[in-house]
Amino acid sequence: WHGHFATSVQKVKATYAMYRQNETFRTYAAGNWKTLLLEASKEPAMLIYLDNARSRKDAPNENFARELMELFTLGEGHYTEQDVKEAARAMTGWSMNRERIAFQSRPFMHDRGRKKFMGRTGNYDGTDIIEIILKQKQASEFICRKLWEFFAYSDPEPEVVAGLAYLLRRKNYEFRPVLKTMFTSKAFYSGRALRMQIKSPVQWLVGVLMCGDIDTPASPQVTRGLEQLGQLLFAPPNVKGWDGGYASITAANLVHRYNLAGTLL
Repeated sequence: WHGHFATSVQKVKATYAMYRQNETFRTYAAGNWKTLLLEASKEPAMLIYLDNARSRKDAPNENFARELMELFTLGEGHYTEQDVKEAARAMTGWSMNRERIAFQSRPFMHDRGRKKFMGRTGNYDGTDIIEIILKQKQASEFICRKLWEFFAYSDPEPEVVAGLAYLLRRKNYEFRPVLKTMFTSKAFYSGRALRMQIKSPVQWLVGVLMCGDIDTPASPQVTRGLEQLGQLLFAPPNVKGWDGGYASITAANLVHRYNLAGTLL
């Protein structure tokens, strides 16, 4: 989830905010999609990283509103620029208490005017915007496609995505039934799925430690190793997160994998 809701400590500059966000991901990882989306949107790390903490009615910031639709819920081409502007207005007032590093709603910063968003009109706030987005069929297909690509293979068959998306909607956006169906489906064990995963540096390192029955090295060694492998924890390269896949096994990164494995063993 940290690769999906990417934030970087290099901009956030608050380790407690990054810790809080990570705890949120762990708490809701296999729970309800709507709940996770709402909680992730209100996390101080996200509010700082995508500038919504400073967004106010006389100067709405569009960064979070845009990424909410493009990267988190719908994908490019499934919203308009007007939707971005109206969503940004609705998100004003979602701010944070900087002393406690916690979400804080600031009504005096919120735009209370009527907004027209995705064909609907009303005096919307951030929660309303997320609920309207999730009512779009594309929203369930988008997240199910990303889940399948993370666990199985890229560019899944349309019928696979459609089936999982239908189940997600029918189960009120609960992930657990979708994950169970995914992990027990024939497609998940098909020839196309087997041996197609290129492990991320973190997955690879944990696997090496488990397979070799090796104690976890000291934190500085882990940090240096992951940085060489191209996945520094809590510092994704941009708002899209880590590229993953073949980007994880460049010529240089492969050499680092071999050398680090040899050192650990």
